[in-house]
Amino acid sequence: EAMIAVSIMGFGDQIAWKEGVKLERLYDQTRFLGNLFEEEFYPPQRMNTFEEFSKVVEKMMTLNVLMVQKGPGGVVKITKEGYTEMIPFLCSLVWPFIDSYWIT
Repeated sequence: EAMIAVSIMGFGDQIAWKEGVKLERLYDQTRFLGNLFEEEFYPPQRMNTFEEFSKVVEKMMTLNVLMVQKGPGGVVKITKEGYTEMIPFLCSLVWPFIDSYWIT
């Protein structure tokens, strides 16, 4: 969930919260981070396929963190509740690792 949160926030507040990100594009970004951190803490068996990724997105939808607008490709947005509560927490778990990789 944290990888998805960081991936969607990587598009910026305006896009993540108001405009949304295509589901396929979010999957690509999440896989990139998963591959980057696979040696540190990201289990390789999770979210290796789009179906596994979709299950995690669905879970985040049931927790009212994300919403997916139906249509071609689907557009993922952060809900208001997710934006103020869960997304900042999830991102805070991963951002230190991203910062340390960027610095080195």
